Amino acid sequence: MNCPYCVRSVSDVDASVVYRVPGYGRLWLCDRYPVCDAYVGAHPQSNAPKGTLANRQLVTLATKCSRLF
Repeated sequence: MNCPYCVRSVSDVDASVVYRVPGYGRLWLCDRYPVCDAYVGAHPQSNAPKGTLANRQLVTLATKCSRLF
């Protein structure tokens, strides 16, 4: 899998790398993090991505849109 923003590879990492606290499971994270801040959560049973990678800008826009609905 490659990052849709910078085309670098992504790695399976503990979510504490991004969230800075333990206990949030695993993430697929762009290898250029934090320069490229794209990531997606992983399913706990299979470690498969829960969707596609999203950067901070897309997450912010999605949050704003969901508040409108």
